[in-house]
This record gives sequence, C-alpha cells and structure tokens, in this order.
Amino acid sequence: MRRIQFLKGSSIRVTVVILLLLSIGLLRIDTYGISTDEGLEIAMVTWNYRLIADSLPIPGDLEHYGTVFNFSAQFLYDIKYFIENVTNVSGSVRADGKPWISYDLIRFKHYVTFILSMVTYIAVAGIVGRLIGRRYAWLGPIALFFLPRFWGHSFFNPKDIPFAAMFTLGTYMGGCLIERLTKLGDPDIDRDRIYLLSILYGVLVGLVTGVRIAGLFLLGFVVVSHFIAQVRLSMVVRGVQQFIGRFIKPYALMVATWSLTTTLVHPAAWSNPVVWMLDTLAYMSSHEWSGTVLFSGAFIKATDLPWTYLPKWFLITTPIFMQIAVVLGIAFCITHYKKMYESQKALLILVLMQIFFFPTVAIVKQSTVYDGIRQFLFIVPAVAVLGTLGVVWIYKILPGRFVPLLFAMFVVAAISPTMVDMVQLNPYEYIYFNRAFGGLASAQNQFETDYWGLSMRAGMEWINEVSGGEANVVSSDQLVSSALFAEDNVRVISYGDFVANGMEKPFYYVAAPRWDYQEPFPECSVEYAVLRQSTPLTIVKQCD
Repeated sequence: MRRIQFLKGSSIRVTVVILLLLSIGLLRIDTYGISTDEGLEIAMVTWNYRLIADSLPIPGDLEHYGTVFNFSAQFLYDIKYFIENVTNVSGSVRADGKPWISYDLIRFKHYVTFILSMVTYIAVAGIVGRLIGRRYAWLGPIALFFLPRFWGHSFFNPKDIPFAAMFTLGTYMGGCLIERLTKLGDPDIDRDRIYLLSILYGVLVGLVTGVRIAGLFLLGFVVVSHFIAQVRLSMVVRGVQQFIGRFIKPYALMVATWSLTTTLVHPAAWSNPVVWMLDTLAYMSSHEWSGTVLFSGAFIKATDLPWTYLPKWFLITTPIFMQIAVVLGIAFCITHYKKMYESQKALLILVLMQIFFFPTVAIVKQSTVYDGIRQFLFIVPAVAVLGTLGVVWIYKILPGRFVPLLFAMFVVAAISPTMVDMVQLNPYEYIYFNRAFGGLASAQNQFETDYWGLSMRAGMEWINEVSGGEANVVSSDQLVSSALFAEDNVRVISYGDFVANGMEKPFYYVAAPRWDYQEPFPECSVEYAVLRQSTPLTIVKQCD
C-alpha cells in the first residue's frame, strides 16, 4: 500500500512540473517570431503532396529530410480548418511555384512544436526516476528547463525539437524494452507481450527515423547497451552466443517493424526503396553546406571549422552550474554502475550514447556543422539527466538533516542567474550564453546570436507603428521572418529583389544579425534596434 501511495506521489510531482512548464510556455508562445527556415519546412510538405499526387520529383536534396513532424503538423492544421469550415489552401501553390504560407499556419505549428517538446520533459523525468529513484523524477524536467538553448528552441524549431523529443522518448522506451527483455527467461513471463513491445518500439524508432535519419541508430544503441549491461567481459564469446539465441526474435521483430515504418514515412524511400537509406546516410554525413560561420570573431567556411567548434559552443552556452552538475553525474555513474540492475545499466549506457556518440562522430569525421549546437539539441535532454543525477547524488549523501536543506538552497541560488538571463532574453532564450563567458554581450561579433531571425518580428512591428501602417520595406534575405508581420499597406521585398529591381525612397531596411545582413545601406541611419542585455539584434535603417 505504501508503495502505491509513493508512486502516486511521484507521479503527481512530475505532473505538476510538466503542467507548470506547459502553462508558462503557452502563455508566452505568441510572443515568438518566425525562424528563417519555417517557410521551407512548410514548402517541403507541399512538394511531397505534389510527389504523391503527380509523381513530381522533390526539389534538390530535400528528399533526404524526414517529414514526419511536418506532415503531422500539417494534418492537424487541416483538421482544424475543416472543423472551422475554412477552405484549406495549404497544399496549393502560387503561380510562381512557391507555396502559400500564412502566419496562422506557422503559429499553429509553433503550438504543435511546443506541445511535442513536453514529451522530452516527460521522458527525462522517466529516465531520472529509473536511474536514481522515482521520488526525484520531477527534478529532471526542471533541469532541462534551465538549459535555455533547449527551452528557447522549443517554441519555433520544427527541425530539431521534434527529433530531440522523439529521440529522448526512444532512449526512455529503449530502457523499458530492455527491462522486459531481461525477464524473458522467466517461466511465468508473457512472451507475447514482450514481442508486442518489441514491435511497438520498432514503430517508434521508425517514426524517429522519419523525422531525421539519425534516429535509426537507436536500434543499435538498444542492442549494444543491452549486451554491455548483461554480458561480462570475461565471457564475451559465450555471451554473444547466448545473447543471440535468447533475444534474436524480439530484436528481429523490432528491426522488421522499424524498416516497414521508415519506408512508409520517409520520402527518400518512395523513389528508392532498396538503397535509399545508404544514400541518405551518405548525404547527411558528407553534406557540405556552402555557408560561412562566425566563430571566435572570424567568418570560417562550415567545412573548415576546427574540431573545437562543438565543444566550445557547449561550454559557452551551458550554464556553469549545469556543467558542474554533469561532472558530478558522471562521477555518480562511475561509482554506482556496478550496483545497478542490468536494466538500469543499459538505460545509463543509452543516455551516455545519446550525449557522446554523435558529437564524437562529427568531430572525428570533420562533419559540416553550423548554427552552434542547434543540430545537436537532441543531446541536451541527456545532459539534463546527468546533471540531475549529480545533484541528487550529492543531496542524498550529505549527512544530517540541515546540511541537505542548505545544499538545496544553494542549488536554487546557483540557478537563479540563469532564470534572470532567461527573463531578460525572452523571447530569444535560444541565444543564451553563460555568464562565465560574459553573456550575450561578449558574443556580439564573436559568435552567432539571432541567426534564426526571430527578432525581425519586433523590427517589423516597430515599422508598422511609426509608419502608421503604410511604408516600403527592404528586408534582409530572411523574408518570411519579417514580411508575415507587415500590415496590409506595408510593402516588403527581399534585399535580393531590391538589388534586381530596386525600390523608390523612402524605405526602411530591416536586418537580423547574421553574416553581412546589417551592412547594406551604410548611408542610411539606424533608427531602431531590438535589444537584449544591451546587445543589438535586428536593426532598422531609414533611407530617405
């Protein structure tokens, strides 16, 4: 009876935290701007509709990008409009071949993205509960919240947040699957339920792969972590034979259902169902983005960045307290690994793989990376898990009654500066830099800040207000981020269109802080700047 009550109390605490984070996010979500690539993400759905209906090829290399999230969000949006009796034009195209893009659609996707991000917080709670005790599970989502880069992206990033949510859920459910598999030899166990769980896990990993191809590695992670946790080094050969003999069926079912699911949901598989995966993996691992990256004050080609790019970005964008907590978490893993159950060991290995595998591969292969840690946001939830383990471990081993309380007060004080920074940066928490580095002010002209162009919204809203809703505007080539916030009589063209066709003065020029976007029109005066922590983001120039 006590155990039932205890579990209920643990679940209530986790539920309260999740609902609190959900409420905070939903109250603020409409203050966020539009990221540069959101128009492209919507266009990908349109192009895939055309591929299905008319057998037209997907433009360029976009067939290698998973569309599970974009299709799902579009489907929900279409249902919403069907219920509201509004004609849906989301799948149609304009005369120039570009898709119709409405702010209403993007705003709806922001809600879907944020709500899906809550899956990450729930999965982190589940992982923490399994590794160090359910009574501490509620601390995992709080730790993830205090990693501003993840929280900030959760409102608008349709690429990396869905993958992070699904991948972290895959890590948690992989641990649950392994826990069931460890009982496969018990005579009273229901084998059919275990096989069903293996099938369902294959479907889950298939959907993760449909978001991003790297999701397929979850299959290998689960098998490897299960094997390492169960087989002793002194009997590897015999252990391999026993492992295969015992678990070949559930893992075969897992791989089969993963393969079927991925083939159904990934665009590359539709035109090349046999070798599409090898082609996509090869493309993604050797993808050479032609742009330049601002790193340590210099613009460097993304293909020529030093190996320190990712480590340095994680060091300057992760709160210092969390970095210390992660070190303590690793110490906990080392000292407690032998004491853990097999299923706990396997789950811990899954978490460590989520953190270290992909960055290590990227560094060794000298993969093309850019946008700071954006492409590796999916490892941040695992970082939160390790940090939580470290803090809880210290709390539990402190002697007496008042010392743990003092430690808890210290933890609250230590995370307070991060909370202050998040409030000051809102709604641009994704540009957070820690105070040891010097904060956002030290990043100006040294590292990318608002590379997504979210602050373009505030610049355009200022133009709407001072112009009385009637003006000509030239936008840096982040047109979606600015034009969708223009009032009806505010005409907006991109800088590229201006170079080709010109625009009569007077006009405003609005530009986000990326590359040389703020350099054009040096003769024009800067009339407005979107500021955070005294650092300019988007600027508005007036050209008379």
